Amino acid sequence: MPASSTSSIDEKMSATLPHSPENGTLPPTSESPNTTPIEEVKPVFQPSRGFLFAFGAICIVTLAAAIDATSLSIALPIITAKLHGTAIEAFWSGTSFLVTSAVFQPVIAGLSHVFGRKEVGVTVILSTLSI
Repeated sequence: MPASSTSSIDEKMSATLPHSPENGTLPPTSESPNTTPIEEVKPVFQPSRGFLFAFGAICIVTLAAAIDATSLSIALPIITAKLHGTAIEAFWSGTSFLVTSAVFQPVIAGLSHVFGRKEVGVTVILSTLSI
């Protein structure tokens, strides 16, 4: 392109666009003279009741998993000694416990998707308490 056509395009573009300072902001208009820039507005996080319940449930499940792993590492040597087992048998019983737990999690999640979380949760709690 020749230089004359490039400069004429630039002149046309600058004539149609509003002029702005070097920092890229638009000049204040008569419609909103006292508005604050977006950078100064800080959103305030207001968690809802449902969010707090879900967050609390996640915290309780995480705590239960931590207590479960801790109690397993403390109880296995005692159980092995009472049953006169070897260290390798204790290792495999702990591993089988954790694998069983990992296998049942997606199964229970699928059941709760089909039947509903409340029904499956109540069933799991009642079956645990009945043992």
